[in-house]
Amino acid sequence: MGSLFSSNDVAVLDQSLQARCEIDPNGLYLVKEGSSGVIRRARMSVTGLYLFAEDCRSRPSAWQRIPLSSIPVQQTIRARVLFPADEHQWDARVAS
Repeated sequence: MGSLFSSNDVAVLDQSLQARCEIDPNGLYLVKEGSSGVIRRARMSVTGLYLFAEDCRSRPSAWQRIPLSSIPVQQTIRARVLFPADEHQWDARVAS
């Protein structure tokens, strides 16, 4: 996923139920993986949730499949990753 990020990038995590259940095929998602999380792309089908890294986007055979009958999608997808518009300059300093 490194090809998507640069140093000093700022991302916002939308943890709303809607963002976690309505999968956008072009979106990025924070995915629960064991006791940690990873950022992945996601696709939803009738029978499963498919997760994959950017370098596997064109290789569906490498996608991880999670059957939807085993757990609700929102237990795997923890947030949608959003990037503020490029034209904004973000300053990490705390406002006084």
